[in-house]
Amino acid sequence: MTRTWRILVATLGIILLATSAWAQEKPRLGFKDIYLGMPKVAIQHILEEGCREQATAAQRTEPEVMARYVSWCLASSPLILQLPRRYELVGSISLLSAKVLVKDEKVGGIHLELRRHDYDGMQAALEEKYGRPTNRTVEVVKNKLGAEFNSEVLTWELKEGTVLMKERSSSLDISEVLITSYAFLDKAEKERKSRAKKDAEGL
Repeated sequence: MTRTWRILVATLGIILLATSAWAQEKPRLGFKDIYLGMPKVAIQHILEEGCREQATAAQRTEPEVMARYVSWCLASSPLILQLPRRYELVGSISLLSAKVLVKDEKVGGIHLELRRHDYDGMQAALEEKYGRPTNRTVEVVKNKLGAEFNSEVLTWELKEGTVLMKERSSSLDISEVLITSYAFLDKAEKERKSRAKKDAEGL
């Protein structure tokens, strides 16, 4: 084998290794073009769009009034912000709501609500992106009359965080998906323990 051929073979080997590594790279954890860990300022224009959609027709007619409303909207709920309606379409699935959870000025989580009859379709979309769930359990939920129903709970434990999907959530007919980073979960747990400690000390 000539020196030229050896160089060519070595180069092709490097290309194949790089291509293989790229193919095995895990998808970023997030929703559409919003990913966990993104600075809030990077999606400021998206959040402002969501606020403008929530404004009344009268507020939209006055630019100054609209600007004040958007500022109020972003400040009134700085930790849970509604995404624009264009984010509520996932393939053929129309979501009931799509929200961003913000912590320390970064995207810490994404919360989606959907109709239960779209549960299987959303599960298929998540499995296509993240593979099979890490855990699959069934919990029992009750309606207001005390009747019991099974509710499947799926969990994907990934490098950046977790994806939790519940078949039945705030009501029997609503499913939910919660995508959260480990950093967000750790801080939320520390804050919960801190509040519990203060409450105990106040007894």
